[in-house]
Amino acid sequence: MPGSKIIKFPEPRGNPRYFKSKIWKELVGQSGRPSKEEIARSFAQGAKNYDHYATIQRLVSRTLAKKVSDAVNARNKTILDIGCGTGFLGESFLEILQEDISSIKFYLSDLSREMLEICQEKYEAIIPNSLFLAMDGELPCLRKNFDIVLSSLAFQWFNNLEKSFSEILNPANCPKLFSFSILGPETMKEWREFAERNNFQVGLLELLNKDQLLNLIKKSNISKKKYICRFERQLISKTYPDLYSFLREMKMIGANTPNISYKPHDPGKLRRLLRLAKDEYKNGFISTFEIYYFLILFD
Repeated sequence: MPGSKIIKFPEPRGNPRYFKSKIWKELVGQSGRPSKEEIARSFAQGAKNYDHYATIQRLVSRTLAKKVSDAVNARNKTILDIGCGTGFLGESFLEILQEDISSIKFYLSDLSREMLEICQEKYEAIIPNSLFLAMDGELPCLRKNFDIVLSSLAFQWFNNLEKSFSEILNPANCPKLFSFSILGPETMKEWREFAERNNFQVGLLELLNKDQLLNLIKKSNISKKKYICRFERQLISKTYPDLYSFLREMKMIGANTPNISYKPHDPGKLRRLLRLAKDEYKNGFISTFEIYYFLILFD
């Protein structure tokens, strides 16, 4: 769809506006949504640097796309990507399908318009049947039936994942395959532990474990259909020159939004912590990323 515009989700507060596109009315119904200003602002600030710094996110997207392609034939399917960022899943399917990418109808959505604009700039010409949706994927309220619904490393930012699962797995428009990757609780454990030893509050999000996520899935509308759920866990270690480089990368990609209880430290305290880290991690700072992959197939 060369020259197509990004479709904007109507704001729920004040005076809601309804997009006039027939495609949009087919896809989305009106729904309130939680405020995501801080998350959207952080990722907007990181959009231009994202492709350079987000090496873990790109790797995980490729792994997820490969798992999906091994499970089903993605050709001639309608696919929704929730939290597409700058388009790593689109990039991954392009590598897998090559010229057959034109057989896919690809809907790419993200909360950050800045991320979505970069995604559109990269892929709207080479993924011909693509549509770009600026919306809060936490409550998509989709009316259209998708063959495949995917999300890579976005769900950990959601406030009510159970409700999101129920929306996505609504029996009226449940996909044939739903697959996602999400960060597990061992992610950045080295940073958490080092900060705790030095009485430094980091403000990292509380991440759900496998059993908690499975419980949320079971509590959604999934119980109304027959399905197979596959799970895999992956640990990725990345070495940074120092702690500062690790923290800078998180900021550069917009992944530094703290939890609501976080109280910012004065710069002097952070500088002291960085000096301690330089002495303790002379050979570089290693950070672990725990990745969960869920793949749900429906009859």
